[in-house]
Amino acid sequence: MKVFVQLSSKGLRDGLYVSGTIDGGSVEEAIAVPRSAVTDDGALYTVKDSCWPAIR
Repeated sequence: MKVFVQLSSKGLRDGLYVSGTIDGGSVEEAIAVPRSAVTDDGALYTVKDSCWPAIR
């Protein structure tokens, strides 16, 4: 994930790398899937009762 932030420290300059954490909310009843499981248009295909519906 790319994140762009405004710099406020003189020790950090444009183009330097930094690591950190981003606190976010939580989502109930969610699962994690590998990026490779999501199609280019953002669909995730699942199997339920031998059917192949697309879930976006």
